[in-house]
Amino acid sequence: MISLSSEDSTRILIIGFFLGCAFSGGAIDSLKSLVNCLLVPLYTIASSAFLLNLFYQKCGNGSDDDYRLSRLRRCISGRDFDSRLTNRSDIIKQSHEDTSTETATGEPVGVGVGQSTSVESLQQVNLTGSYKLVKNEGFDKFLGAQGVPWALRRAVDKAQPIHHITHTGNEIRIKITGIITSESTFQIGGPPVETQIRGRVFLDTVSYLDSCDGIQVHKVNRRERYKIIVTRQLNADRGRMIMRSRAIFDDDGKESVEAKQIFKRLQ
Repeated sequence: MISLSSEDSTRILIIGFFLGCAFSGGAIDSLKSLVNCLLVPLYTIASSAFLLNLFYQKCGNGSDDDYRLSRLRRCISGRDFDSRLTNRSDIIKQSHEDTSTETATGEPVGVGVGQSTSVESLQQVNLTGSYKLVKNEGFDKFLGAQGVPWALRRAVDKAQPIHHITHTGNEIRIKITGIITSESTFQIGGPPVETQIRGRVFLDTVSYLDSCDGIQVHKVNRRERYKIIVTRQLNADRGRMIMRSRAIFDDDGKESVEAKQIFKRLQ
């Protein structure tokens, strides 16, 4: 995109205006042709670039990242943030700095009596709903890295399971129906819960995401010495849930593998 300073844009607008006035009264035909063929298109392009640049600066790109950043600013109750902060890490850093400052009575500055400053106290999104899998990205490779047989991988990769989530306070129940079924209940920020996936035993802990738009499940398989990090996030219009899974192996020679799954909200 062409970037023009406001001073350059003003000069171009003025020049274009006076040229238009000068030649509208019957100037030399050859010069008028020159203006029509060269200067008028140049003026039009420059003006359009200037207006597009203003529009881009005002409206931004409208991505989910902008939504998550704005939600992060809003989700921390009763807190005022420097408007110049433009990314999640800076906002979280200021939050931690603010809560570390105490008054003479021992109460953190900016926090009311009895108000927790932990992640759990933030205005987290509620994930309650039913979500149907509509797209897999890298899921076959993700399963293969864990030793899942080829035939089962193919079947699972083509399946469209439904995740039923009930989210009440800090308790969340996840029920999966389809080719593989399971049901588990967790306390977000609570102790580990033992779960199984086709005979594999995991210890799961659940926490909120700093962006306030979902949760993270930390699954540890001690017997086979690897872990899986699973995040579930709602998009800006709450119509889709994005689930990202990353398998991390203790074996230094084995690379981590990631998969992305997109779910459509049914209710």
